[in-house]
Amino acid sequence: MSAYTSTQTGLWNDSATWGGGGYPSTDDTATINHEVVYNLTSSSSPFHGDVTINYSNGGGHLRHLTGTHMNMNGVLRVNGGIYEMVDDVTLAFTGDNSHDHGLYIDSDNHTTFLATGTTPVAETRMSTSGDAGDLYIPVEDASSFQTGDWISVFFRYGDLKSREDFLNEVNYPSGVLQGDGVLNTGQYSGAVFTSNENRLHNEGSRNVSEGFIIHDIDSNNIYPRDLVGPEATITAVTSNTITVDNAKVFRESQPIIFGNGSTRTASTITSINYSINKITLADTLSDSNVIGEKVYLGGLKIHKYKRTVVRTVGNQVASEAAANATTITLNNVGDYSVGDKFYVEHTVEEYSDWATVLPNDSNSWFQDPQIRHEITGINGSTLTFSPALPYKVYAGSFAYKANRPITIKGASDDPSDGTCKPYIYAANSGSTRTQGLMTRYSRKLLMKDVEVLGVGNSSSNYQFFVRGGFNDGYWRYSTVIEGVVSDGMGNNNFSYLRLDGSHYMTHTNIISANSYRTYYGGREGCSLVNSVALNGRRAADGVGTQNVAGKVAYIRATRCRENFRIYSRSMGMAIAAYQIYAENRYYNYCFLSRNYIHQCHFKGEHGLVRDFHNECYASYIKFDHIAQSGSTNSRYFYNASSDRLGYYHAYGGTLYEMNYEIDNDVMFHGFMIKNNLRESAFEASNSWGNNYYYPTGDMRVLMLRPNETVKIKVAVKLHENNPNVNWADRPYLIYFLGGHQSGHRNSARGVPYLNITGSEAMDHDFDFVGDVSKMGKNILFPDHNYGYEGSENYDSSDMVNSFSSRPQFDSKTQYVEQTLTITNEAAFTRSCTYGLLAINSDASSYGFYFKDMVIARSHSQTLLGKLGDKFRRLLPAYVTKGISATKQKKRIGGARL
Repeated sequence: MSAYTSTQTGLWNDSATWGGGGYPSTDDTATINHEVVYNLTSSSSPFHGDVTINYSNGGGHLRHLTGTHMNMNGVLRVNGGIYEMVDDVTLAFTGDNSHDHGLYIDSDNHTTFLATGTTPVAETRMSTSGDAGDLYIPVEDASSFQTGDWISVFFRYGDLKSREDFLNEVNYPSGVLQGDGVLNTGQYSGAVFTSNENRLHNEGSRNVSEGFIIHDIDSNNIYPRDLVGPEATITAVTSNTITVDNAKVFRESQPIIFGNGSTRTASTITSINYSINKITLADTLSDSNVIGEKVYLGGLKIHKYKRTVVRTVGNQVASEAAANATTITLNNVGDYSVGDKFYVEHTVEEYSDWATVLPNDSNSWFQDPQIRHEITGINGSTLTFSPALPYKVYAGSFAYKANRPITIKGASDDPSDGTCKPYIYAANSGSTRTQGLMTRYSRKLLMKDVEVLGVGNSSSNYQFFVRGGFNDGYWRYSTVIEGVVSDGMGNNNFSYLRLDGSHYMTHTNIISANSYRTYYGGREGCSLVNSVALNGRRAADGVGTQNVAGKVAYIRATRCRENFRIYSRSMGMAIAAYQIYAENRYYNYCFLSRNYIHQCHFKGEHGLVRDFHNECYASYIKFDHIAQSGSTNSRYFYNASSDRLGYYHAYGGTLYEMNYEIDNDVMFHGFMIKNNLRESAFEASNSWGNNYYYPTGDMRVLMLRPNETVKIKVAVKLHENNPNVNWADRPYLIYFLGGHQSGHRNSARGVPYLNITGSEAMDHDFDFVGDVSKMGKNILFPDHNYGYEGSENYDSSDMVNSFSSRPQFDSKTQYVEQTLTITNEAAFTRSCTYGLLAINSDASSYGFYFKDMVIARSHSQTLLGKLGDKFRRLLPAYVTKGISATKQKKRIGGARL
């Protein structure tokens, strides 16, 4: 082994480049202080030892020629210099975990990684700018696209600089983009800027990406429909109205689209009559021959600059393909050639699909990788390929071109053999320097259309991890990784493609396959858009969008075992999750604090939600339970120990417009979910504590004025699996009266007093939970143990209102009603806490269903009380946690007593 250091600019295999005496070969190390051009093309070229690219007077630069192949038996470290990869280049590493070999992009100033391959799929650009609400996308050339394609619509900021300007750090853009998408410096003419002037560059606004399915094409106008969202079928039409099978999934002012060609209508909804499912449009229908057609949401949501890129993400499968088939028909095969690789989704439509598509229901995901099929023939729109499909493929799922023009991989042809486990790691750095009269991150990175195959090193824990501290040649503090394919290919140590930009890193058009965590991590303003997750132990684990400007949107995750989880954010309310389609067998989604989740579609078997924290706003979401009929798995919450509803956080939250339907709001509080879709009722269940410490149910608070009477009615049915043997298996309707002073109780009427201040009692709808330390509110539960360990034993028959002496809800086949009548006989206003509780393990674990509690209140008999009643009637309807009593009655079917 010899050590070489460059002495001048030149070719890799020119001894003069290294000062004479040969050039680096097998296991030789190389230090690069000049521009060295790598020109070895054979896949059997020597395996070099460590290669370090230094910043030496700006000269350290390793540049590949097209068609070259570089083998490494060491670390390729970019240490302040430039590493540049181009089309048809392969970088291959040998070495197992103990060797820690891979590409290491260091934290030194000037460190630059430039790997920008040519886009391998259909691509065009918008011919004019576009605005939110536009019903079609005008492009320069739509000839390579077809109806059914999934397209990514985004601005490629890296195109604002040439390669030479990017590398030499000159001609930085000096202004903001205008509507035509061309840099316009007119408003800065004659101005003098300091090095710290931000010059109106707003990293938080840079992400204008959207994703669509092409609904129709007319010349060079592409008509889009939403990637994820509701649909309805047209049953009748007039000149400007359509009647559909379910209008509740649509809203006024939404743009919609239906029909194709001469029957296509793209318009905006002006009004909806939900009682008869009739939708009125702003425009006259192009053709009335659309009965039976599907209606979809469409139109742009965000302003688009001229020259915005329109790029294919995937192509739809046109017809079902059986397991073991070697042909498949797509809507569009224009991107494919013989020898190309592709993935195809194995989606879940039936209960039996779970066991078929996910046979390794454990950590052994890597033993059954998502296959990269190789095309052996093309006939019309049908691909012939090998190996054969392992599972059925449904029509409407997607196929994705898998090969990219730049390759970084393990040297072994079989990554699962463990002999080659390289990594890609970009170290974190927050250092800045002046570039183009502006303070920017001191390093530069552009990574486009690179395939990363067989990486994953458990020893280094780097795996595929690009951290923060880069600029893209335009934005000060952000960069973009575009079009990357990341595939563990059976390497059991490929734990993640990790997203971790310190500021504003965007990952777009990514395919991540065969990883423990297909996507993982992320920080301030991190975005993941128009991307795919295939065969992951976890579809996305703690993907972070922290603070402002981040979003996770336009994602399809299929054949994943569990966990599409958005990381909690510390501030801001920008969209965190939007238009995501995810199929996970276990707890599909984790809603964490300060996230805004909208218009997503989640499928699951063993429950769909794991965490739902406060300050989380989730709306317009569809949940599909694909589970065995009647199974306890068919619940919203997942708990690993029992497969039953298990919400182990005491925070509450609300899902607005569940299954896209207006007014179909669902509340998650404590150990309860309200509004079970199978029962058209609320559901209470708990598999965490199942005892006196953690009772299950729904407790609410109201204030009773002197001499006021309230009647409370509720209808309850036990869960079908509840043993229903005795009182211990059943819930009870209970109440207690309190006062304004802490500790006041009236034990004879119900259960111990719950100490809540007057303002809290008026402003919140509380559910009863045991561990109040997690509530984050000023609430005390001095006697929340109801059994033998509580200060007041309501199991004892000596108690006036013992549980065993109260009416029991004991039916598993029908809803049984009970009514409480409570009068405040005191001369002062008192709090009344009422509701349903189940405290025994059976009652709590199996749970119960209940219709919404309906309340009728008497008017006060005092003059002051009557004046208060009259004043309150002038106020708008009081809304608790975003859900009005009117909505509840309308949804549940409640009525006044």
